[in-house]
Amino acid sequence: MPKAFISYTGSDRALVQKLAKDLLDRGIGIFIDAWDIGPADSIIEKIEEGLDTADFLLLAISAASLKSRWVRLERKRQLIPVLL
Repeated sequence: MPKAFISYTGSDRALVQKLAKDLLDRGIGIFIDAWDIGPADSIIEKIEEGLDTADFLLLAISAASLKSRWVRLERKRQLIPVLL
């Protein structure tokens, strides 16, 4: 099963979680922070792990995400843009 890392900003969470559920229903594995990072986890380590194990990176593009520090860091990798 291919796996996607979804990069997004918090204000887009509801749309991105719907996208993630739709992808799961179609057989695509998902790494999304809200589902894969626990309260005791190192955020940086889990994100690096998610990026390293993903087959591709989906970047959820919105006005808010283009201003996000995390999204800026994650978009330095090869990605597939998804316009919200």
